[in-house]
Amino acid sequence: MAEKKLRRFKTLSGFMKWAAQFNSREYLFRGVSNDSYEIEASACRRLPEVERSNPYSLLRINERLIEEARLLGHDQKNGRPLSDLDLLAELQHFGAATCLIDFTRNALIALWFACQQSSTEEKATNGKVFAVPRANVGRFETVDTKMREKDIDHFFQPDEDGTYKLYQWEPKLQNNRIIAQHSVFLFSGDPIKAADECVIMKSSKPKILESLEQLSDITEASMYPDFDGFARLHAHNKSYIEPDALDLMQRGVEVHQRGEVDSAINYYDQVISLLDPEGDLE
Repeated sequence: MAEKKLRRFKTLSGFMKWAAQFNSREYLFRGVSNDSYEIEASACRRLPEVERSNPYSLLRINERLIEEARLLGHDQKNGRPLSDLDLLAELQHFGAATCLIDFTRNALIALWFACQQSSTEEKATNGKVFAVPRANVGRFETVDTKMREKDIDHFFQPDEDGTYKLYQWEPKLQNNRIIAQHSVFLFSGDPIKAADECVIMKSSKPKILESLEQLSDITEASMYPDFDGFARLHAHNKSYIEPDALDLMQRGVEVHQRGEVDSAINYYDQVISLLDPEGDLE
């Protein structure tokens, strides 16, 4: 049987036609910035090449991460003790490498991530979007509240035939980022295989990002609507962009709705100054 040709897209409309074949209730999506990447837990990248496909090695590195975090007292949040999975989710949120792999229920959000440029890559690269079916009842198990309290080794026990279950988990104690990204974590001792995947051409990434912002309001600010995300937007490698009249008007409306009339008037005055610098309008 001939291998299915990998589709390549340069436009948002082309990608949407590809994504339309997948029911969002039956599939999850993952976007990566480099088309050489496969579906792999970030913790695997810390392992030697020969151990990356070893489930025991993946379990061991996560167990040690959890142990070290607990020894340092990082296993509490708002006075509540964190389970192994909750702790891994918190650690991943702040950049630690774990067994959890971020997916989304929204194909357009996966596309946005595929259009990013990796901070470790000097040259632009093609991106990739994966579609993974979530309807295989035999292999796919949803982590519920009770199961979430189990130790991490519970999830890395093989079945009698030597295979590992594929777990999907939507944290109930969600933060703004998880909600905004429609996030679902997948993890397993076995490789996670996609039903289909497509490539996003590097030359088209800026135009697609512009289209996503205009049509769906998918931007860096909306994908990271928390303090950490706000700081990222104002990092040293982000160019400063002076707000235009539309930005100032939106800010004015927002503070006006909060009852901050004086601040709103200040923003509206700035809008008038930009639109009528000579003061000719009556």
